[in-house]
Amino acid sequence: MRIPAPLVGVALTIGCSGGAEIGLGFEPPPEDEFVDVGFVPESYDCFGTTSIDDQLVEGTEDGIGHLGFDAAQRLVYEEVDENNNGLSESIERFEYDGNGFRSRFERQKRFATIEEYENDDRGNMLVRRTDSDANGGFDRIEMWTYDANDEILTYDLDSNGNTRIDESEVYTRTPDGRVLVLETFEDGDLVSVSNYTYDAMDRTIEVTIDRDLEDADLDLRATFTYTSETGLDYLGEQDDGDDGIIDAMTAATFDAEGRRLTFTIDYTDEDTDDRSETNAFDNDGNATLQRVESGSLVQEQTWVYDGQGRVTRETSFTESGGNVFIDRTETTTYGGTCP
Repeated sequence: MRIPAPLVGVALTIGCSGGAEIGLGFEPPPEDEFVDVGFVPESYDCFGTTSIDDQLVEGTEDGIGHLGFDAAQRLVYEEVDENNNGLSESIERFEYDGNGFRSRFERQKRFATIEEYENDDRGNMLVRRTDSDANGGFDRIEMWTYDANDEILTYDLDSNGNTRIDESEVYTRTPDGRVLVLETFEDGDLVSVSNYTYDAMDRTIEVTIDRDLEDADLDLRATFTYTSETGLDYLGEQDDGDDGIIDAMTAATFDAEGRRLTFTIDYTDEDTDDRSETNAFDNDGNATLQRVESGSLVQEQTWVYDGQGRVTRETSFTESGGNVFIDRTETTTYGGTCP
């Protein structure tokens, strides 16, 4: 299933990393949000067991997680018992439609929520309904339409689930799907216009954003210069306010498959932390490393996969100002009829 994300800012438009997201770590839920572990391996065609080693927690047993898969090797159940004491902090269930695309997600207890999806037969998400506290009513509805290339044409957000559209995005694209204009609406009023310009190799060379449509001034102009005639590696300049003063310098490198390997943004404002990102991938395109540094903050995740492309080992590390907040390793083994 393809979960769309509207274009937000230049960084997402010019080469996304494709890696998994940096985790935020575990926060113990209130005592009444613990439930008995309910995992029964024999209930699933394929199952996984995850050992959780938290280096910051001493004197407690490692946690344990359980994964359940259906006959098509799709994840249908996930459970986490952080202390391996028979009490789960989180249980998640997944359902799929007749085409094999995810149609429902439910998280019980910790951060309880429900999401339901409608997809077309190509896997594009058409509707996502969210019940953010799993109380039986949808309080957020998102809707998308697509062109013949499966690229987003419109995005509508009903942020309260009351059938009233609060925010919208309308994309004007070239016949091959590249964005030319992105218009953003709030309560039906046009509030922002972004324009994209490309070179002969279809690479983005300029992005302009106008958030104050009452005057002729732009709010942002970003330009990109490529370091080779055909490659994607670029150097960029960001001018906030389009006043001729460069506010940030950007740079990025990509591999032969177009996946972003490095990204840096250096701000001329000394009070704004610079940011760097490093990514790595295996021969199958799976993310194996993501490291982000911003000021004194360092976040890093690594992944190891088996021959079926399933994660067998994941590490998470977060440090800020010399203090380590997350340092954990999760190791997963698979059983049942898993290949």
